[in-house]
Amino acid sequence: MVPRKLCSNNGGVYVHCNVNLWLLNGLNHFLCWHRRDSNTGRLDWVSSVPKIVIAASMICRLMDDIVSHKFEQKRGHVASAVECYMKQYGASEEETVAEFQEQVSNAWKDINEEFLRPTAVPMLLLTQVLNLARVMDVLYKDEDGYVHAQIMTKDLVTSVLIDSVPI
Repeated sequence: MVPRKLCSNNGGVYVHCNVNLWLLNGLNHFLCWHRRDSNTGRLDWVSSVPKIVIAASMICRLMDDIVSHKFEQKRGHVASAVECYMKQYGASEEETVAEFQEQVSNAWKDINEEFLRPTAVPMLLLTQVLNLARVMDVLYKDEDGYVHAQIMTKDLVTSVLIDSVPI
């Protein structure tokens, strides 16, 4: 049986730092528009890496690695979560992908749970974290929408902004 957790600390610092930088940048813009109360508490909240931030980080990292690890291996780029997990636990690629998909599903449940729980931070800030995970879900659902942006992502943006369904 494949272990339930991602490689111990595999990219943990990298994943959290990456998403925290994005969130801190988004928080900076958020605070410029909403200066009603103390900004320090919100900054401390993001820096404390709450459960919703960890969940968004997992979605971003795992969905990216699931769809891009084969392409990265061809380029000699070995440090992916998929390869690490396979090596550390002796799992097959299929088992690893299934496990990561389960972890992504659980991360979405964590995000939903955090939205149901009252928090000291504004809903708008939680929504920024959610939107980051949503973008990653769209970009990495079936293929690497970042690497293949001219094909996949361009078509998605066109369908939303240019060929949108009239209301």
